[in-house]
Amino acid sequence: MRYFLLSLLLILSFTSKGSIPESLSLFAKAYGPVRYFYPSPDLQKVDWDKFLLESVDTLQKLGYQGQTSAVEKQFRNWGFNIHIYDSPTVATSSKANLPKNNKFWYYRGYGQEYIPKGGIMVMLYRKFGPYGTHYLKPKKLEYSDTCDVAFGERFWEVQLSDTVWMSIPYQPKKIGKRFHKGKTAITSPDEKRSYIDVIELWNIFHFFYPYQLPITWDEMLAKGFAIADGTETRDYKIRHFLSYLPDGHCRVYSEAVIANGAVYRAPIQWDFVGGELIVTNFDTSLVEVNCIGMKVIEIDNYLTEYQYQLADKIVTGSTPAYRKREVLNELRVGNPGDSIKLKMVSPNGQTTFTLTLPYTAKAFEGFGVLQRSKISLPDSICYIDLTRITNKELEERLKDTTCRSVIFEMRGYPKIGFRGLISWLAKSPVKYPLFGVRHLNTPSRDCSKIFSDNVSINPAEHPIKSKRVVFLINEIAISAAETLLMTVKYNKLATIIGSQTAGSNGNMISVLLPGYNISFTGMETLNQDGSQFHGKGVMPDIEVKPNLQGLKDGRDEVLEYAISYISKPIGE
Repeated sequence: MRYFLLSLLLILSFTSKGSIPESLSLFAKAYGPVRYFYPSPDLQKVDWDKFLLESVDTLQKLGYQGQTSAVEKQFRNWGFNIHIYDSPTVATSSKANLPKNNKFWYYRGYGQEYIPKGGIMVMLYRKFGPYGTHYLKPKKLEYSDTCDVAFGERFWEVQLSDTVWMSIPYQPKKIGKRFHKGKTAITSPDEKRSYIDVIELWNIFHFFYPYQLPITWDEMLAKGFAIADGTETRDYKIRHFLSYLPDGHCRVYSEAVIANGAVYRAPIQWDFVGGELIVTNFDTSLVEVNCIGMKVIEIDNYLTEYQYQLADKIVTGSTPAYRKREVLNELRVGNPGDSIKLKMVSPNGQTTFTLTLPYTAKAFEGFGVLQRSKISLPDSICYIDLTRITNKELEERLKDTTCRSVIFEMRGYPKIGFRGLISWLAKSPVKYPLFGVRHLNTPSRDCSKIFSDNVSINPAEHPIKSKRVVFLINEIAISAAETLLMTVKYNKLATIIGSQTAGSNGNMISVLLPGYNISFTGMETLNQDGSQFHGKGVMPDIEVKPNLQGLKDGRDEVLEYAISYISKPIGE
């Protein structure tokens, strides 16, 4: 486990070097509106990294002296015609203030200027615009009475704090001559990097993340700066900061991971149930001992509970169950060439032994393969694993007239294009979930709009003839799997058995920082009736979860229950 050398201090708190000047907070809140909404085609030419590095260095040296004027000066020195002051200047926001022919940057989601070749992440906003731009072409400004941005005469007025406001022109402006320069003599640039990471990421999430946080945006920024002020590694700080974003799609890939082309993991899988870490699967080609059901009591000479707490500080998820799943995955992550040392106890508690395993990029069959080998299916029940089957194989299986009942495995990510499956299950047109991308035209989350698609799927000419259909689910079902399950659930196409899904759906966005590729959900997903989906997921019709003894016995209790359920006469 890659963080086992971190001290106990990381569990209790992070080490802080001192208080954070308020000027940094004001600068961070002013940076986003300027970075994304300043009306100039020169924005793409600005060396934003150099601008941030210089600004953080300057403001930290000034400390608490002249906060408002210092922040304004930093922007104006780079040619941005903004003003920062301590009382609002716009008495009433009026549509009449807007010039008739005004144009502005119009965003549909968030894009990156480039994607590294060979990277393991790609931006998925193919539907919403080109790869090479942050924004679409300038468009006429719209007015909204609900915005928390005031429309003054030729400028926006943005409130940065309880006592500070900023004005930004919305007429097209050229940036001053210094936009591409910046100082070169900066002290300790590596120490400034974590502050820059927080400023960049906080603003991207603040404007382009489609959901609200369980904490306020100001609280997240304060937590980010407190983390940045610590003495931990940059990698740890980024992951710790992102743990406050409740998103199952949030991923952090370092330059080393991208260069390797894969994440290296221990060839073993486990689950945390009843306060115990139990082995549920292993790569039989790399592990000679049958580990199923064994309890892991130490990882790399540290107690499992301790390692679990460490990992929990650097992962995130939309639901507690998915966050737990991410912790379990993080406990398996390591570096190429390294190994993991596990101390385990046999299921009967009588034997204790140590196992050392290499980290590997090799994938192996997930949970359930060994467990399912113990289960005998009646000939009338077809078990179809949607995480492994191809479209062609699925079509052939659905035509099998001997299948009086079907169990679809969806505890994972679908390998198929599932609209065809939905049409096979449907007997009448079905409603698809709603998807929308945040549209921004002013420097305010409250001014944005979410546009959703309304899609229906028609039934196939020859729908599935099976009498009973069941889907198996748990927290591993995420994103595309949830699109399928949302459609099945809302339109009552089958019975769903298992536990709550991940609660994260919609296309992912890739953010590039020096040395890192970070992804998060960029599209809002709603249930077909417009109700909240994010953080809730798909709930089963019948809840069945593995228990501790079942895991130790190497059983798949969810599948066992599904077979029992589907074998009963309808109505029982």
